[in-house]
Amino acid sequence: MPKKEPDSYALDTRGHGKTPRGNAPFTIRPFVEDLLRFMDRHHIKKVHMLGFSDGGNIALVFALQLPNE
Repeated sequence: MPKKEPDSYALDTRGHGKTPRGNAPFTIRPFVEDLLRFMDRHHIKKVHMLGFSDGGNIALVFALQLPNE
């Protein structure tokens, strides 16, 4: 049986790309909360994260504050 490749996602943070800015503060913590909501909605339990610039900061804060997610 062939090995299943992992799913990949490329997410925009609020206010970037085609994602609306919204009313929440434009700081890393709301972005981390957005990421957690995305994972919950899509039933994603375990991830390998890669981010550059702000994306790297989001991944770092996510891992430090939510190590079991």
